[in-house]
Amino acid sequence: MFEPLRLLHLEDNPADGELVRATLEEVWPEIVVERVDAEATFIDALERERIDLILADFSLPLYDGMSALALARQRFPQIPFIFVSGTLGEEKAIDSMRCGATDYVLKNRLNRLVPAVRRALKEKRELCERQRAEEALRESNERFRMIFENSIDAIMLTRIDGGIIAANPEACRIFGMTEEEICGAGRSRLVDMDDARAAMLLEERKKTGRCRGELTMIRGDGSRFPAEISSAVFSDREGEQKTSLVIRDVTGRKNLEHQLFQSQKMEAVGTLAGGIAHDFNNIVTAMIGYCTILQMEEQLSGKIPHYVDSLMALSERAANLTRGLLAFSRHQVMNPRLLNLNDIVATITTLICRLVGEHITIETHLSASSLFLMADYGQIEQILMNLATNAHDAMPDGGTLVISTDAVMLEPGNPLLSDSDAHGPYALLSVTDTGCGMDEATVARGFEPFFTTKEPGKGTGLGLSILYGIVKQHHGFVRVASRPGSGATFSIYFPLADATEAVDREKRLLPIRGGTETILVVEDEPAIRQVMSHILQQFGYQVLEAADGEEGTDLFRSCAPEIALVILDTILPRKHGRAVHEDIVLMKPDMKTLFVSGYPVDIIAKKGLLPDGVVFLPKPVSPMELLRTVRQLLDGQLHANESPGKRDGYAQ
Repeated sequence: MFEPLRLLHLEDNPADGELVRATLEEVWPEIVVERVDAEATFIDALERERIDLILADFSLPLYDGMSALALARQRFPQIPFIFVSGTLGEEKAIDSMRCGATDYVLKNRLNRLVPAVRRALKEKRELCERQRAEEALRESNERFRMIFENSIDAIMLTRIDGGIIAANPEACRIFGMTEEEICGAGRSRLVDMDDARAAMLLEERKKTGRCRGELTMIRGDGSRFPAEISSAVFSDREGEQKTSLVIRDVTGRKNLEHQLFQSQKMEAVGTLAGGIAHDFNNIVTAMIGYCTILQMEEQLSGKIPHYVDSLMALSERAANLTRGLLAFSRHQVMNPRLLNLNDIVATITTLICRLVGEHITIETHLSASSLFLMADYGQIEQILMNLATNAHDAMPDGGTLVISTDAVMLEPGNPLLSDSDAHGPYALLSVTDTGCGMDEATVARGFEPFFTTKEPGKGTGLGLSILYGIVKQHHGFVRVASRPGSGATFSIYFPLADATEAVDREKRLLPIRGGTETILVVEDEPAIRQVMSHILQQFGYQVLEAADGEEGTDLFRSCAPEIALVILDTILPRKHGRAVHEDIVLMKPDMKTLFVSGYPVDIIAKKGLLPDGVVFLPKPVSPMELLRTVRQLLDGQLHANESPGKRDGYAQ
């Protein structure tokens, strides 16, 4: 909206006032000129209205121009002030200019008035613009200062040659140096120039004026850390080129990425291990079954029973290997019982002594109080054996192996706990050796599958991976402390069980009894099918066999009234076990069914291959375990959601 020019004219002579007005209206027709002749009206006009310019006579009866100038400069310094007088001499004119007057015009030379007003208004406009620019600059500088000092990223200003001009507080924190130390160090001291990415980023900035990427930087203490940087070239007010450098410490993010990568890698290898274990479990089931059949033969003589026993022992070792693979993949079916960790260590120590040899001294320091866990005895035993084997390999010239237990309380916020670990009471199992130790990089990769520092043929690289899987399955965690030449300590934390409230899940094993019922065995592996049938027949059962799902359904349809129990493999040709079970239930709703599989229960349940609330046995299935479970099912002593014998193998 247009606003007319407003002038305040301090003049006691009305005729002179009209002459000035007329002169100005020739150029600014809309101009508003207010004439006053005393101090009070002069002040009132200044405070009441917006005034763009002041004209004043030098001498007035009730006031004087110099007093008006002093007041205007004190209270309204931005308003131009021009003397228009007929009595202004040269000395007075100079004094008035020195006191702040913008210009002066003699009344007998009013032709100079319009140019003087124009010049005064232009100077005022330029002054206002300059003041606004200066204010904007001050605000900009303040904003920059606030951003610079409060940024969560490190910010540095540098010269093109790499000299550092300024560093913000976050840069001082990240590098562990004062601003003076950073500026004195220079870019080459803070950037790891051995990192090839540094040269590439500098070249990119030279070509394009900016760059963004990751490189390695060096703290004041010499330690290195991964950083994400962005840099741009700019010119300052003097035209000199400078660079901005924004640095973000991404150590935490890199650690999370590494953990994710490790998790994905272990999951992938775990899936592979689970698949291998499935096929191997089928083979081992048949081996154990045939060994059991041979052991039941009374006609065996000479060394044959010994050979059969040896073959059975080897089969059990093979079964343990598959359990180890599944423990690594965290799909092993656990048999949790209430166990005292001290008892396990005391029992296994004798075996460890034979394993490590006489050149290694074994010391045990057990907690004075019992340490009860809900744990799988075989898996805890495997942890100790794996660590003892590693210790043996780390001390070829002898040394000391110390196994100790203790009860610890880990409160919330304890640095030992990660985000996924629960606080509370733990049983601590520590295994320490005086061997060659490990550097930081080796410790970081220790739990990777197939990572080993041993010579080819002397280690699979699965020992610690299996340990890691077992500990995680027990809802525990493991920490490693080691330095080259100083041995290693593995500290494993298991949640403590309340011995006064925990209930032992292990049922008392019933004597093996046979029967005369008819059982349908649906299994596609011929060796396993034959072993199961033979064992069941040995104990008096009538057995029908089917090699695939369709055959199993057809056989049940034709013989349903006489069949008392169906043993179903989960994954079958032509029709999988669940579909067969659904067909059977439609024909005979109360039919008792036992599922078996070489895959762990969680894998087949996740694939939707296992009905809810059925009894499940994981392979390898020992003949005695099969017979006991079959009898319990037939007698109504075992129902869905109850444990078959010692195995916690249910689809819940």
